Order: sequence, then structure tokens, then C-alpha cells
Amino acid sequence: MADNRWLVRSLLTIGLILLGLPAVATAQEAPTVSGQVKTSVGGTPLVGVIVSAPSLKVQATTDNGGNYRLVLPAGTTGPLTLTARLIGYQTGTVQITVSGPSVQQDIALQEAAIELQQVVVTALGIEREQRSLSYSAQTLDGNRLSDVRSNNVISSLQGKVAGVQVTNSANPFGSARIIVRGASSILGQNQPLIIVDGVPIDNAAASNEGYGPGGSYSAGTSLGGYDVGNAASDINADNIASVTVLKGPNAAALYGSRAANGAIVYTTKSGKGSANTGFGVTATFGATTETPLRLPQYQNQYGQGFYGEFDFVDGNFHGKNDGADESWGPKLDGRSTGCVRVASDTLLQIGVPAVYDASHPCNQFFGVGPWSAHPNNVRDFWNTGLLINANIAVARASDRSNVRLSVGRTDENGMYPNNENRRTDIALAGGTQMSDHWSAEASVNYINDGMKNQPAQAYEEIDPMQNFIWFGRQVDTRILKDNLYRDPSDPLTQRILAGVPGQRTDAPIQYSWNYSYHANPYWMAGVKTTDYSRNRGLGHASVTYKVNDWISVTGRSGRDWYQNHFRANYPVNDISPFNGGGLLDVGETRSEINNDFLVTANRQLTPTLALTVNAGGNERKNDFNNNISQVGLLSVPGVYTVSNSDGQPYTALLLSHKKVNSLYGSANFNYKDWLSVDVTGRNDWSSTLPKGANSLFYPSIGAAFVFTDALGLQTSWLSYGKLRASWTRVGNDTDPYQLAAIYGCSPWGGRPTCTAADRLPTPNLKPEQTTGEEIGADLGFLRDRVILNATIYQKSTTDQILPVSVSAATGYTQKVVNSGEVRNRGIELAATVTPIDKGTFRWNAVVNWAKNSNEVISLYGGVSRVVVGSFWNVNVTADVGQPYGNLVGYKWQRDAQGHILVDETGSYAGLPRTDPTQQVLGNYNPDWVGGITNSFTYKSFNLSFSIDGQYGGQVYSVTKWFGQYSGVLANTLAGRELDWNNPGYIVPNAVYDNGQADTTHVLAQDYWHNTFYAQEPGIFDATYFKLRELRLGYTLPASVSRFIGFSDASVAIIGRNLFLWAKQSMIDPETAFDTGNRQGVENGQLPTARSIGITMSVRP
Repeated sequence: MADNRWLVRSLLTIGLILLGLPAVATAQEAPTVSGQVKTSVGGTPLVGVIVSAPSLKVQATTDNGGNYRLVLPAGTTGPLTLTARLIGYQTGTVQITVSGPSVQQDIALQEAAIELQQVVVTALGIEREQRSLSYSAQTLDGNRLSDVRSNNVISSLQGKVAGVQVTNSANPFGSARIIVRGASSILGQNQPLIIVDGVPIDNAAASNEGYGPGGSYSAGTSLGGYDVGNAASDINADNIASVTVLKGPNAAALYGSRAANGAIVYTTKSGKGSANTGFGVTATFGATTETPLRLPQYQNQYGQGFYGEFDFVDGNFHGKNDGADESWGPKLDGRSTGCVRVASDTLLQIGVPAVYDASHPCNQFFGVGPWSAHPNNVRDFWNTGLLINANIAVARASDRSNVRLSVGRTDENGMYPNNENRRTDIALAGGTQMSDHWSAEASVNYINDGMKNQPAQAYEEIDPMQNFIWFGRQVDTRILKDNLYRDPSDPLTQRILAGVPGQRTDAPIQYSWNYSYHANPYWMAGVKTTDYSRNRGLGHASVTYKVNDWISVTGRSGRDWYQNHFRANYPVNDISPFNGGGLLDVGETRSEINNDFLVTANRQLTPTLALTVNAGGNERKNDFNNNISQVGLLSVPGVYTVSNSDGQPYTALLLSHKKVNSLYGSANFNYKDWLSVDVTGRNDWSSTLPKGANSLFYPSIGAAFVFTDALGLQTSWLSYGKLRASWTRVGNDTDPYQLAAIYGCSPWGGRPTCTAADRLPTPNLKPEQTTGEEIGADLGFLRDRVILNATIYQKSTTDQILPVSVSAATGYTQKVVNSGEVRNRGIELAATVTPIDKGTFRWNAVVNWAKNSNEVISLYGGVSRVVVGSFWNVNVTADVGQPYGNLVGYKWQRDAQGHILVDETGSYAGLPRTDPTQQVLGNYNPDWVGGITNSFTYKSFNLSFSIDGQYGGQVYSVTKWFGQYSGVLANTLAGRELDWNNPGYIVPNAVYDNGQADTTHVLAQDYWHNTFYAQEPGIFDATYFKLRELRLGYTLPASVSRFIGFSDASVAIIGRNLFLWAKQSMIDPETAFDTGNRQGVENGQLPTARSIGITMSVRP
């Protein structure tokens, strides 16, 4: 380890010595070069393009009209090469001849999603040419994120970057999980680091066990089933200039212990290139409507009850099956009487018609009425949502300074009744060249989020879709909407009060369809309330001193700070989760401070060899403060305070502090601009590791070879070719307080009581280590009309931080060890194709495809399985020799030929038997992911659409599993096509023990109830493809734009999540409870929003 550090330090020192002394120029008359930079198609002026003469080390930035002016050194004459660089465009190069005091030269830049000559922002905010990179990095222009907006900028990356998988929550303003090149850590962090303007920001999100409030809490991570988004969703897409995905550890090596999962680097807009007289104004406005993309397919032939009977008395089993929350009741044929059988008809027989009591009315939760289906009772619950967003930015720039102020606002009235979400964003950024040596830049961003009456996703009544899994298909939700409270004097209400213990008369009685388990979904959306707010400030300031024309020193300080507060108030008579009323109150404060210095040196050592050296250091401080209070019973209705708790409330407090100091450096040797060699090293000293053993070194090395330039191989069909390869070793840091015993304190008998954790501390803990290798090629064909990027990679993560069981005689049940290895191997392909580029018409297509293969190589000792998480009898596991993310549960027992075994006789005759051994039911990782974006431009019109998805992988859907058990789903009509007991169900592909085919008919209710004992019926193929984005835009004629006072104005029709194709029709396979590692399980999925709307934008 020490030898490696010495080697890299020596390389950096030698590099600095080799840089030499700058040359001195003589003073003569200074010529100028000026012109305009436009897009190659449409001729739109480009703002913020850096135009430079590399050989003279001078540059300028285009203004709002795309104009630039270069002042050359005095005495410059003869041939000169100009380059024009803008993130999101291929670098343009033109040759000019300086022969007088001024030269006029316009430049056209070509836009593409995957470029060969593009400028990209890499680790530590360093800008580099794409051709010199030894690793895979993909950059998107900010417009790719804002043209068809999502409320989460992480979601906007889906399908646009090869090797990136994004899983979106369906919650309004919900979270998005992003994984680059597969999961590497069994129980640790698997998401990439998020960087904004060179400063890391927090991307935490609430965890969700899936069972709602009242369960166990992990302090600092749970909101009882509610999803308020991942922290990076605060970034306003309108403020993003570009985003670069540093794929995997190789690209992110300079981030050391945070580099294992790659990094997402956002660069925000500044005032560069803006108007230099007055202030330039840019404004955008959008409005979209939201409707459910997909809901489960429900049956509409049978209503509430069991075995064909139902009679409501009090909704708590004092009437015939009236406490049932399933739909195995009478046929929905419009009858008003005869929903129960006569007393003498007691046999449950296949195919024998039931004898109903025609004199007995069909009593329901609202009284007597027709026993009829309401096919749209779930869809009608969801409103048409409305999302409005607006952003206005003012900017000004001069030759030596720039400033930009942006104000954004998003308002959403969600599909969930009474749901309102608001976000306000204020961003200020600027820079100044104070002298020839001193420059400074800074930015500050304030975000305020507010969310009211959010729906949850959990096995609880706070999730409306969970309510509809256990439901009566005859229930008219319009009645529930119009009636939230029961009339206390009504006889039916009196029966309910008498028959339902726990209903309190000192508070309103809710109007529900069931009083044994379920609340009125409109009560949960309007009487029960939630309120969430986040105040966030993030920003940075930096000062750069240019020592001479080849060396500079930068100091930077940045901070990300935010404070969250979540409150849920549950009224008395809530039925579930807190019938006696209650509350959940969660507050947290997070802060990360980064202080950096960076010395950068660029020097042409010889006419053919250039050297770039970066050396610097970082101090990082993380602070976290969290508190939770939960009350499960209110003493006085309507008073939502902890002091109003009838009994001991649950409280928890967590404080966490962490500090990491780092030194790092990189050296890039560039030979003739076709061979580039990178060497980097970083050393981290972490407070979470043992003293004396907290120093860890992370090296990397890579090379890029542009063989078409080196070997002169450019032809009409091969215009560009580059090979690249890199190797690195980085880390995945651990959390604080893993080295010593932590005591938890809670009241007991009115006195504080503290207990030791059941996990044995590990004083010699190490962070996880990831070693990554990759090779790749970037190729351009047919004068770059076809561009192909291909990468093959492998990364292995060792020293996994795992809990293992120990003897209880030690006083502990677990200890934490460093052991185990997970390996990811994969291939990424990205292509940009321009089939047509003729004057006013251009067609461009971008395709991304990636396949990742994952394997758990080893665990600890004789351990063969680690449970990552679980939900309703299915474990998500890491199994030795198998892919990470197995779904493990129970299957039906089968014979050697794969037939399901059923009993031939007895009370379980004709029903499948459960295999007593848990087995792998599937794996949540897809076989491959991909996306394609087509863009068409014709004169002032532009059309683009994106399709993305995944092939393979499985999901354990509790919506399906329990929806079949409860009889609400359409597929449960099998076996009751004629009546509730006719014709009966024969298990497909089933045999008796003797091998003979199963011919036994069973009641549909009995068969589907029997599926509770195996999770196999809840597993389905997660393959899906979505029409993710659609945009049809029109740019107004210049004369019209100028008439209304702007240089550019456009309008567009947009759509998002317009169409879903999946191998199953139950739910959206793109599903998640949270952003953690327990993926591939689902229950009560909230409907994904299909959005359609318009946007308008203007520029000065």
C-alpha cells in the first residue's frame, strides 16, 4: 500500500518538474477573430460556446446571440485552428488564416447524444475532451431532461444512458433508484454519487418496509410507508446545462471511497454568454394532465362475501360474511333480495345451484339496494391530476463577469384526492474575472418542498390500492365519496357501534363499507392528513489564482444542508392503522460540507507530448440528526400532540457525525493528441474506521488510443476510431458507529432504560473494496453519420460488510465481518445514427443497450445465503454461486416431470401441495435494459419520442398474490364462469401421487385461498417497454418572436408514460417500495401517471 502511494506521488512530482517555464511573447498589434456559432440544423444561435485558439491559449464565450470575439496575441499571423466547444455538441474545428487586423469566421456545431469529440465534465469538475478519456462516460444536454419533464431529474435518465437502470416509484413526487452496471454491495450503498457543480450532494430517501406505521422503525430512514422522494429530485431540470454519467469505479476513481458505484455529474447553467446590455430573460411554462397508466384487471361478476353469500349487519361478521373483505359472494346480477341461502341449504357442492332466500333483502353498507357491479369503482377513485411548472431566469454577462438568477415553481394537484404538491426553487449563480490572475465563481440554490395528503404504498389502509385488493366489487365508491361520516342517530350506525368494539362515540364515526379491517378510502384521503416540508440550501464558492499561463490554484467550499419534517395525523375511529387515533412525526436535518483545493497544471513538454497534472485535497463533514415520535392512541380526539398519547408513545433520536480527509492527484500524458495515458491516486482517512487503520489508498490507470489518427486510417466509411482501457481499485465507505457498542434508550415503567445492541461491534472494520476493469471502443462511420460506443467491463467487490450469527452465550446474536465477494460483468452498447441530414430535414436516432451479469462469488465461512430483505414470505437474498437479488419463497410440490402434485382424497382433494423447502422463485435483475430515442427536425418543427424498458427479471406481486386470494382479480373467475360454485376449478398441469392426471373439481374460492401457502402464484415476468417520452414542438418565426419581444419562442405538445407493454396486465413492472436493496417486491402499487400537456418557452 505504502509503495503504491509513493509511486503515484513520485509520478505527480516528476510531472510538475517536467512542466518547465512559460515562454515570453513580444508585444505587437493584437488582431481579432469574431463570428457567430449556430446549430448545423436550423441555424439556431448557441449560447455559452467556448471558442478558442488552443495553440495561442486564448478563448472567448458566445453571447445570447451566439456571437464571439477572440483577441489574439499581438503579431499573430498565418494559419490558425479554432475550436468551438459546448457540452451536448460535437466539438467544431475550423481553419483560418490571420492576415490583417480582423477575421470573420462563423462556426456550425452538430448536436448528438453520444459524441466522439465532445467536451465532458469529469470527476472533480474537470473538463476534458471525450477523445482523451480512458473510460466510459456519457453526457446529455440539459434539454434532454427538461423538454419532457419529470418531477425527478434522476427519472429523466431512464433509457438515455447505456448501463444505467432507473426504477421509478409511482408516488407523486416519489423517489427514483438509479443503478450503474449492477449492484455490487450486498447490504451497502449501490447508488452512484451525485455531484452538482463539482460538489457532492445528498441523495437519501426514506426506507419503506411495506407494512405501514406501527411496525418497526429504523431511525432516520422510515416514514411509515410514505415516499417523499430521493433528495436529488430537488434539482431543477431548467437549471441544468448538462449531466455526465461517470460509469462505474473507473470513471469515478478520484472520488475514492465513494466511487464504487460511479457518479452522476450535473453542471448547472450560469450567466456566461448572456446579454451584455440589460438583462436577458428566459421563461418556460408547462401544464400537463395526469391519469392512471395501468390499474389491475378486476372481475365484475361476483360481489363481497364467502361461498356465494353476503348480508350486511354491522360490517364486523355479525351479518352473514359482512366482515369479509373478499369477493366470493353472490353473483352480481342486479338482484335486490336473495343474497343469502335458505337455512336448509347448507351444503357447498360443485355445480349444484344454491337455494337463495328471496324474502331476505340484499343488505349492504348503505342499506338495501341492487346487488350490482361497479366496474369503474377503482378508476373513478382517481382524479385527473394537473401539474403546472414555470421557470423564469434573468442573466447578464460582460467580458469579465456573469450572473444568472432563476426562479422556478411546480404545483401539482395529484390524482390522489386532496393531494397537493409544491416546489419552489431559487438559484443564483455568477462569476467574475477580477484580474488577469484572480477569478471567482459561486452559486446558491434554495429549495422548498411541500406535500399534503400523500398516499402511501404499504400493506395498510393508507394505501388506497391496498384497500382495493381486499374489496367488495359491488361497492360504489361514489357513495363513499359523498358520505364520510355516519349519522349517529341512524339505526344502522347504532348497530355498527354495538357490533364493532373500539368505535368511540366521542368522535365522528366514519362511513365505511367494512368495519372489521378497512377504512373508507376517501376518509383516508381527506380526514386523515399528512404534511411534509423540506427546506434546503446548497451552494458553493470558489476562487482561482492563475499563477501563469499553465498553472492555476483553486480553492472551493460547498455545502448541502436540508431539514425535513413529516407529520401524519390519524383521527379517532380510523379503523386502521390506529382506530383510537394517533400520529407519526418525523424530523431530520442533514448536512454535508466539502472544502477542496486543486492545483492544475497544463504544459506542452515537447511539440508532441503534453502533460496535465491535477493535485489537491478534500475535507468532508457529514452530520445527521433524526427524531421520530409515534402515538398509537389519542386521549382526546383531534388533539395531535405527543402529550395527548393514551399510553407511552414511541420516540427515537439519532445523531450521527462523520469526517473524511483526502489527498488526490492525477496525471495525464497526451502524445500527438492520439495517445492519452491517465494515472490517478487518492488517499482517504475516514473517521468511521479504526484509528491507525483508517488510511486507504485508491489508484487507477488507463489509456486511450485514437488509432485512426495514429495510423492514418480515416476512410469514407471509418471516420474515427478509438480504443480505451482502464483499471482501478476504489471503495464503498461504511456508516459511523460500527466499531463500538451503541446503546439504545427507551422508557420502561416511566424510567429511562438503555440496552446494548444485539450486534457485536467490529473494532477492525474495513470499507468494501471494488476493483474494476474495462475496455472499450468509440467508432465513427460514414463521416460520423453512425457512431458506436462499446464497453466490456468487470467489477468485483470484496470485504463485504455482513452480519453473521454468533452464539447467544456471547451476549450477542450477530457480529459484523468483512467477507464475501460480488462480481459484475457486462457489455454496454450505445449508437447514434443519422439516417437523413438534408438541409431542412434531419433524422437522428440514439440507441442504448446494456447487459449485466451478476454473481455472488462468496460469503462468510460456511454461510451460503444472506437475506437482504423480505416481504410477505418472500426473501430477497444473496446466494453463493447465483445472481444477487434472488426471490426466495415456496413453490407447489412437483413430480420429476414438473407436474404439480395434488391430493386425490380427503379434505384437500384436488388442491396443490406446498413444497416444504424454500426455493428460488426468480431474480429481480433484468437480462438486459435498453432505450431508443428518435428525433426529427423539419424547418421549424421537431418531433422526438423515446422508448425504453427491460427484458427479463421477475417481480413478486402481493397485489396479484392477495388479489387472487380475495377474488377481486379477473383471473379468479376461473372455476366460477357460470356461478360461484360452477363449474369448479381443475388445477392445470396437475397429477395425483400415482401419476394420473388430476380430474378433481374444487371450488374457485378454495383453490385461490389455497394459494396463500405458496408464493409462486405471485411471481411474474417483469419484462416491459414504455413509450416514455413524446414531444412535438414548433419554433415560431423570427418575425413573430421579435414582435413579442424575444429572439426565440417555441411551443410543444408533450407526453410522458403514454403507453406500457408488459408480459402481464396486472401492474406496472417498474415498481419499488423505496431505493434500497430489497427490490423486486410489490404491494398496493399506486398507479403510474400518464402525462399529456403543453410547454412554452421564450428567450431574449
